[in-house]
Amino acid sequence: MIQMSKTHKIVADVVIRANRLAISTALVLVFASASYGGTFVALGPTNIVRASGGPNTVTSQFTLRNSKTSYTLRINNGGLQGEFPRVSSAVILLNVVQVAGPSDFNRNVNVIEKTITVGNTNALSVELRSAPGSGLAIQIIGVDNDLPMITASVTPSPNGSGWNNSNVTITFTCSDATSGIANCPSPITVTTEGAGRTVSGTAVDRAGNSASTLVTLNIDKTAPKILISSPLDLSTVSSSPITVSGTLDDSGATVLVNGVAANVDAGTFTAAGVPLQNGTNIVTATAIDRAGNVGTASIQVTLGPPLNDSLALFQRLDATPITIESGDPTSVVVRAWLAADSSFIAGSVTLWRYDQNGNVLANLGQMFDDGTHGDQVTGDKVFTTTITLNEAGPAIVTLRASADMHRSKPCILPIRSFL
Repeated sequence: MIQMSKTHKIVADVVIRANRLAISTALVLVFASASYGGTFVALGPTNIVRASGGPNTVTSQFTLRNSKTSYTLRINNGGLQGEFPRVSSAVILLNVVQVAGPSDFNRNVNVIEKTITVGNTNALSVELRSAPGSGLAIQIIGVDNDLPMITASVTPSPNGSGWNNSNVTITFTCSDATSGIANCPSPITVTTEGAGRTVSGTAVDRAGNSASTLVTLNIDKTAPKILISSPLDLSTVSSSPITVSGTLDDSGATVLVNGVAANVDAGTFTAAGVPLQNGTNIVTATAIDRAGNVGTASIQVTLGPPLNDSLALFQRLDATPITIESGDPTSVVVRAWLAADSSFIAGSVTLWRYDQNGNVLANLGQMFDDGTHGDQVTGDKVFTTTITLNEAGPAIVTLRASADMHRSKPCILPIRSFL
């Protein structure tokens, strides 16, 4: 910052930028309103007017960013616009070294230029020895042909895939080692979604040099849409694990079904090996896109014999013995008679245990028509299995048998109880 003594009146004037200044009133007027790349005003312009009385001195202190570049002291005798009588004699010192003296001034000279040597911190002294009311304008003009620096930061930062899932603000930081920054872009907030969106910013220094930077953004704020098509919601299956499949609108997304990774291809997904627990299960498919947006879809699936009004597949369910003693492990042979219908799926006849509220307690395993597990005749449509019951006290044991059919929904055998 310039610090001037109060001995003379000081008037701030327009900033002048010029490559070269000629000694001519016409050129003085042109350069006063123009800006030229490569040069900048390091000090001034400052008007100094001779007061009444004896010769007086005006001093100022100023600092420079870069003292290694070239600097010129420019003196406009009579002011930038010729608003004062010209000075006939003056002494100007820079860091105690005379850079202009009485022989440089007369009323016929309106522009004086001196190449000067400066430091980072400098002291300028101006002594006017002319008539009161005469004046001049002082400027120090530097050369800056180096580009400024500009960097851009993105908030929030993109994820590891280079994507953002919210609005992005770009903040620019600018610097210049010699003349300083004249213009640095304000922050820019980008709200529009898309891949490969570019935003640029340009820094301009006080000498007119400019430098730009470019930021590329990938923004996706929309969660993927995912639907489960198989199995159906509120359906019942008789075995676990199951395969879950469906559709989604983002083929670049990753899909998990109850934690099991799914294969994604052309807008569809398939997850094999999704485990179920006996009874009611919530199956959730979660799609996560490259930007981290999450879409979900859920269905309810029951593992166990489905309730179904069609009992034509089964004729009856029986067990031997029908009663057992509590506290005594007992083998029970359970048989299911199927109708003469070849439409059921081989290996799908299963025995289940339920509580009194109709909730699945256990899958007791497959029933057989192959002469094993207590089965007497192979292929007679009587399916058999042997289970062991050991009840701690009096209880009602509720069993159900199920089978999957080719031509309709799975069927259920009526409840059979043991005391």
